[in-house]
Amino acid sequence: MELAVHTILIVVQLIALHLLSRHLNRTLFSRFGTVVYLLVSLPGTIIHELSHYVGCLLTWTRVREVRLFSPQREGEQIVLGYVRHDKPKNPLSSFVIGTAPFFGGATALWFAAVFLVPGAIDAMRVSLAHGGVLSVAGSYFTFVVEMLKSIAVWDWRAFVMLYLLISVPTHLAPSTTDLKNAAWGTVLVAVIIGLAAAGSAIFGWDASGLIFDSLESGLALLVGLLTFALLCCIVVTSAVTVISRLIHLR
Repeated sequence: MELAVHTILIVVQLIALHLLSRHLNRTLFSRFGTVVYLLVSLPGTIIHELSHYVGCLLTWTRVREVRLFSPQREGEQIVLGYVRHDKPKNPLSSFVIGTAPFFGGATALWFAAVFLVPGAIDAMRVSLAHGGVLSVAGSYFTFVVEMLKSIAVWDWRAFVMLYLLISVPTHLAPSTTDLKNAAWGTVLVAVIIGLAAAGSAIFGWDASGLIFDSLESGLALLVGLLTFALLCCIVVTSAVTVISRLIHLR
């Protein structure tokens, strides 16, 4: 049951992250100008492309060319970077490469918070320890408050964290092409996990075994990382949208 719940949660989180990240990207590009957009995009783009690159390495897919940050205009759009690689060998490889920016960006945000604003992370962990959905929202609110306190005393690390909180969510979403390539792999992964969960429930497979424990622990970790990234995305997207509207009301 936990396998199925975690799988559904991850799918919902990925869809929400994609929509929010795309909206944030469009808002920054259209409302704040090219210069601001490029300045904000630097670390987020690098993490995005590095995630694709790591995905290629993990799936033994040959990489032809890498540009971590090389802005080029293509019509009305700007291509900030890319990873050119051979066609993945199977749907699972396509899934890993195509969705890598979601997981790479979420991981980068978490480690950035751990190293740059450890006090905020510690406060969030204490709040999260109470459990429940409301605790998740409350723990993230605690994280934001503690980080703002760091800014109030002019801690440079908190300013860097703020920069990353805007930049990384802006480039969490893979391109449309990446998502299309990952589609069959996503379905295959969901089917495999679904069959494992059904086998455990119907046929009494040992859900406490090493494989199931490892799978459940891995999915739970992904849910936690994506939850943190999603909450970051929600707050940043809301703030940038409000600021952009206030600017254009003048």
